[in-house]
This record gives sequence, C-alpha cells and structure tokens, in this order.
Amino acid sequence: MISVFRFLYCGLLLFSWSAEAQITVGSKMDTEGRILAEIVSQIAETLGETTVIRKHGMGGTGIVYESLKSRFIDLYPEYTGTLWKTVLKKTPTAQEKSLHDELAALGLNLSEPLGFNNTYALALRQEDAQKRNLHRISDLKSNLDLRAGFTPEFLKHPENLSALEKHYGFKLPHIRSLDHGLAYEAVAHSQIDLIDAYSTDGKIKRFGLKVLEDDQHFFPDYQAAFLVRADFPDLYPKTWKAIQKLRGSLSSDAMAGLNARAEIDRIPIPTIAHDFLQKSTSENQLSFVSRYINLELAETTAAHLFLVLVSMTAAIVVGIPLGIFSYLLPKPGKVILALCGVIQTVPSLALLCFMIPWIGIGVLPSLVALFLYSLLPIVRGAYSGLMEVNPRYREVSQAIGLHPRQTLFWILLPLGRGAIWNGICVSAVINVGTATLAAFIGGGGYGTYIVTGLALNDISMILNGAIPAAILALVLHAILRRTMVYPA
Repeated sequence: MISVFRFLYCGLLLFSWSAEAQITVGSKMDTEGRILAEIVSQIAETLGETTVIRKHGMGGTGIVYESLKSRFIDLYPEYTGTLWKTVLKKTPTAQEKSLHDELAALGLNLSEPLGFNNTYALALRQEDAQKRNLHRISDLKSNLDLRAGFTPEFLKHPENLSALEKHYGFKLPHIRSLDHGLAYEAVAHSQIDLIDAYSTDGKIKRFGLKVLEDDQHFFPDYQAAFLVRADFPDLYPKTWKAIQKLRGSLSSDAMAGLNARAEIDRIPIPTIAHDFLQKSTSENQLSFVSRYINLELAETTAAHLFLVLVSMTAAIVVGIPLGIFSYLLPKPGKVILALCGVIQTVPSLALLCFMIPWIGIGVLPSLVALFLYSLLPIVRGAYSGLMEVNPRYREVSQAIGLHPRQTLFWILLPLGRGAIWNGICVSAVINVGTATLAAFIGGGGYGTYIVTGLALNDISMILNGAIPAAILALVLHAILRRTMVYPA
C-alpha cells in the first residue's frame, strides 16, 4: 500500500513540477529558524523566479536534513557547528573551505554566513551569578550544587554535556531534562538554576539571565547559513544570488532582537521578516491569536479533518478485514495482532522520521502514519467482537446448513457490531490527537499552532491548536456513539 501511495505522490510531484517551478523552504521548530526561513521565502517571492512553498517548523535536524536530501525541501537554515557534529560527524575546524568541500562531497552547498554565531551557552539568573561570583563556565567547578535544566539534545549528544564536563573537569550532579522554551520559565521562577541556551536567544535579556563565558573555548562556532543541494544555484540563480547577498547582514544582537520580537512582543514572523527586509515598521502587526482566528481557522480545520477522515477510512477498510481474518485463522491472526501492537508502541515522531527518506514530508507520510496508528483499536475491536459472540450461534448456523460466509455476515458480524464500532470510536479519538504531530513534517492541521506555540513558549498559541483538536475529538466521538447500534 505504501508503494502505491508513493507512486501516486511522485506522479503529483511530477505534474506540479511540469506546471510551474517552485521551491520548498523548510526550517526546524525553533523561532530563529522560522524567521530565517520566512526571510528567504519572502525574498524568493519578491524576485518572482519561482513560487514558494513553506514548510517551516518541521522538526529537528534529522527530519529537516533528510527532507533536503530526499528533495522534499530545497533549502533550510542551518549552523556550521551542527553540520560538523550532527551531519558530518566530524570535529569542527575553523576553515570555511574545508566545510564546503565536505558538503560538496555529499552533493550539498552552503550559502555565505549570515553574520551571527548562535553557539551553545550556559545561563543563570543575574542575582545568582553575582551572589556566587559566577562569570565563567570554569567557575561552575565550585558551584556544583546548582540545579541544571538542559534540553534533551544537549543532554544526549555525546559531544555536548558529557564532553563539556570532561573538558572543564567537573560533573553536575543535579540535572533535569526540559524543553528549551519551558527551561526559561523554570529558571525565572527558581525551579532550576542553570540552563543551556543559544547565544542569540531573545529570552536571555527578557529574563535577565547571565551568560557564562566559555573561557576554555569548548563550544564550536555555529555560524548561520542556508543549506541547499549542489544544483540549487543553477536551478534558481536569481534566488541564490539574493541569498548570498545576505552575508554579514545579521549580527548576534540583531538576530536576538528579531527573536525577541517573536517570542516576547508576539509579532507574527511574516511581519518580522518583512520589517527586516524593508528596514521599516510594518503597518499592521496583528497578534497571533487574531491572525489565527480571522484567516486560518477554516483552512486548518479542513486540513486536520482531511488527515483524520482519510486515514480513518483506510484504517477501517483494512482493519476490519484483518480482525475477521485473525478470528477465522487464529495462528496467523496472533501474528497480525502482535504486529499491530508493535506498530502502536513505536513513537510517532520516530516513525515520521523513518518514513521521510521513503515518502518525504507533508500530507502523505502523515496519512500513512495515522493509518498505521489507527489499526490496532479497529483490528482488536473486530476480533474481540467476533470472539464475544456465543459459540452456540455458530453451531446452530452450521446445523441449519448455512455457508460459513453466510454465518459470518448474517450472524457473527451483526452480533459483534457493538465491539467493532467501539473500536472505531476509540481509534477516531486517538487519531484526532495524533494528527497534531503531522505538523512536525509539514502535514498541517491543528498541530501547526501547537508546534509554533512550543517554539515560542506561547501558551495562547498552543491552546489555539489544542482546544479545537479536543473539541473535534469530542464531536467526532459523540457522532460515532450516536450512530452506534448495539446488538439486541
């Protein structure tokens, strides 16, 4: 089935390419990446060389990088340190030419640096820094009682925390794993004392934090640039030339200011990008909430409904026959039920990431993932519904000479329809919630606002996606329960 989907999807891509040239601009989930991606998107649209598709806020480095390699996006903002450590898996060097050569061997190209270094940093409250006389990372050696809250990426990567502790000769004993946006709130409210940050974070100034000096120069440079495939400059020369002209246009302070406008002032990212390009104040700075309500609610709801209805329809068409098959043939049926259970245990984001090299990003892999996650309740419901039917009904049907197919459709399925329908109801509610994860790979739906809200630490934006999703789940469940007919 996946191969059929992929064939159809490739056909659609070929049709769209033949109709009109277009580039797809991607970005990671963070605010900074979204702003830089929007700047390039607006530049490309202004030049008119090609139309632009935005896939901003897709996920982490692995998802976006694989999407670029698989040609499902054409460029995205990246950092030199990330390219060395995560993509090339090599020790960073100070030679820019060396990095370009390494990327060229992979069929990739990197734009001129934008001018700022968004490297890792360790930060704490100003009052704590003054009280403890903490100014450098090496000063942490005498302050190991600090409660640290670090992002999973900083904790897990072997070249981050563990290497930092080895480099500086200390080990922090009190560490918790926290989302990047939530860590700022936690340190501001004294729930933790020390966080990892990025040097251009707009919230450093807002929360009055002190950035510790990397006095032993552990963290590598993270110069921002745009990563593209090697053929991009030839395919879109005007756009590439304009991107190259951005060299040195953003200092660290300037980028921190743009981030602060999004995260603190709550100005829409398209407005921030427009202001940067025009060097003037935008005439209309709508809040995220009003922009969402006035312009995007209907479109987002339609996208979410499409994901749910299509994936659920496919799951019902496939799942009920699999449940019947599992009942009729118990031995292979156990394998089917076990496989459905295993699929359900795979983390959804991991599954989406695995599918990118094969199916890409956007709606199609989201539909495939939702279809797979919807199977278990439906298959189990059909199987349980048939198993719960009194065996005497089957014996009587055989005694009166009914064909096994007649027994199945005239007796067993009608009597087991309550459990079957209940499985569909459970699957539908789960599907509505899981569909919000489609936004991590550009699938759209309510998850777009949840992902954006997490990146900006904007509770109202998160609720803009979470509340409609919850309402949709309740409405869908009520409709299905209303139409459910239990056996007499």
